[in-house]
Amino acid sequence: MGCGASSAAARPARTADAASKDSSFVKRRLSLFQEAPLLPEPPEVDDDDEPSTSQRAIDESRFIDDGVSFRRGTKFKHGLLVAPGNTDGTEVEAAAMQTALQSSDGRFPPDTYGMLSRHGTRPGAYGPVSKINQDRACLALHPRDSTMMVAAVFDGHGHNGGLCSQFTMHSVLEVLLCDDLVTGDAPEALLRTAVLNAEKSLLHSSNIAAKKSGTTANVVILHPQIGLLVGNVGDSRAVLARSSGTHGTLAVDLSEDHKPDSPAESERIIAAGGFVTQSDPSTGPSRVYFASTRHSGPGLAMSRSVGDFGAKQVGVTAEPEIRRCERSPDDQFLIIASDGVWEFITSQEAVDMVVDAVARAGENAVPAACKQLITESRRRWEVEEGAYCDDITALIVDLRSHDQVRKKASSDGVNAQKQ
Repeated sequence: MGCGASSAAARPARTADAASKDSSFVKRRLSLFQEAPLLPEPPEVDDDDEPSTSQRAIDESRFIDDGVSFRRGTKFKHGLLVAPGNTDGTEVEAAAMQTALQSSDGRFPPDTYGMLSRHGTRPGAYGPVSKINQDRACLALHPRDSTMMVAAVFDGHGHNGGLCSQFTMHSVLEVLLCDDLVTGDAPEALLRTAVLNAEKSLLHSSNIAAKKSGTTANVVILHPQIGLLVGNVGDSRAVLARSSGTHGTLAVDLSEDHKPDSPAESERIIAAGGFVTQSDPSTGPSRVYFASTRHSGPGLAMSRSVGDFGAKQVGVTAEPEIRRCERSPDDQFLIIASDGVWEFITSQEAVDMVVDAVARAGENAVPAACKQLITESRRRWEVEEGAYCDDITALIVDLRSHDQVRKKASSDGVNAQKQ
């Protein structure tokens, strides 16, 4: 089965109840949300209205405990790393990422995996104002099958977007890490269930106000018997870097950005009573509104999301688009990133940057490639938008060494059980 269209003809830069002990680490973190007070949303909040650190004095550390631990290089029982930990608006540096990778019992060696996130900014009276980073990214290993890994990016938006992305991340992992993807249900069905159950839990169990807040979800399962299985909701994107001989390394999009003005998405929204504006450089991205009032709520700049319950009545859905890609010896890197990267960088440009950065970096090359990709993304935001910049998050897996790392981890686990 193929992996989707190569982006050589690239689209322009735009410009988903386990009672076992294996799920306990997720349940403990989900309980943080259930114990927290309801956070009300302000009356007029659209998907671009994220809180800044100066505007929102809420102690989010009670919700983002993994992020705080991540900054200290903490190792997790099931091999779970989460970014960012910068809830105060500071940047997670590459050195901190390398410390976390190296201190994780070898589960995520920095010559194979990289993950980095940077908060956004908005114009202020005295210069750029740092925003609370609402992106989340994770690398997670299955507790009973270390050859299976989940890599995912979640991009929250709205007043409670960071809470939505954090909750959705843990909810998705709770399902995917507590089932046997090979001998259990069909992987595609399980991934779909994980995303849809995350939204159901967000609505009924989380105490997070999400009428005008939500998150994207781009979730990739890596397993030798599955290949690459991608479930996508929203406009975070997964890209495969694949060698093509004399044509160099080509970008292959593993997911499609869910924009309201794309034909299939627009048709569904209009049929449900929504109104879609067209993307235009002078007016901004395509958005979803109520057809009865035009340009009045919800104003969402994507056609699929987890949360955003005020937009569900006009065709916005959390239904993940799922694609499976067979692995090839020509596969080099997997890149998953939030739209803070893809706003001004094409898939092919990102692949070229990563290939070049890894070739030049030497030690800890993959985290260094992450940093370069994010630095260049930030630079382009400054050129195009000045003081305004979205949160920027990237996760990279070197597929050339990933299989060897996971095979060794599996062998070490078997040997440890025999002793």
